[in-house]
Amino acid sequence: MFFATKPFSTGIFGSNDGADIAAVGEVTIERQQLRDELEQRYGKEVLRDLIDEEVIVQTADKYGISVSDEELELEMNFIKAKYGSYDQQYLISDNWEEDIKQHILLEKLLVQYVVINESSVQAAYNKNKEQYEIPKTLHISHIVVETKKQAEKLYNELQDGSSFSVLAMEQSIDTVTATDGGDLGYINKNQTRLPESYFEQASKMKKDSYSKPIKVDEGYAILFLHEIIKEKSYSFKEVKSMIERQLAVEEIGVALSAEYFWDESEVEWKYE
Repeated sequence: MFFATKPFSTGIFGSNDGADIAAVGEVTIERQQLRDELEQRYGKEVLRDLIDEEVIVQTADKYGISVSDEELELEMNFIKAKYGSYDQQYLISDNWEEDIKQHILLEKLLVQYVVINESSVQAAYNKNKEQYEIPKTLHISHIVVETKKQAEKLYNELQDGSSFSVLAMEQSIDTVTATDGGDLGYINKNQTRLPESYFEQASKMKKDSYSKPIKVDEGYAILFLHEIIKEKSYSFKEVKSMIERQLAVEEIGVALSAEYFWDESEVEWKYE
């Protein structure tokens, strides 16, 4: 959701609507002006998303449709391993796990009466078996500084208990990731957007640990390892329901939209 993502999740909206939040010379801009402008630009879009979320939840509950922890983990692992970076479709949201769950629920709702025979599912698995293999994938962050001396100072601060993300925001020269605490998303041996040394170094680390300074083109980097996804080849049984759902979505050939259930959910649009 738009207002759940940065910078709108950082507390810029408060209860004091008349408070000044910026000034241009002698002209001030009040919090309520920002609210009004955002509503004018994005109000209908955000309201539609909120309605869709609630429609999906209520309709899924009505038909007894749910997403198990195993299904969600499976889908998430594929997205992390295949797409990796936080600039991808799902990973831009602070609430992306819930976004994925909503997406699966909507697919299940749309295809609940579609029957796909098992032989078709098996054939799809056999034809695309390599798609159901994921490499070892690591979620990492980094801090990049220009000199080894600076890196060693940062390393000592981390050992003394300083926050990795705060140091990244304050001192990393990688301005693209610094605002997100140095977060680089998910990487594996197949990625080419980062130095090979990153994956090599992070593979030796334990979860929730940071590395010693390593040499990179821009200077020196310190890595932090958030998560490890082990290499795995999924069996037919493990991915059967996911493939079946994908084939059913292809068969109905319609856009994935919760609006199909608006009338059933008695949605009343009052926004003007």
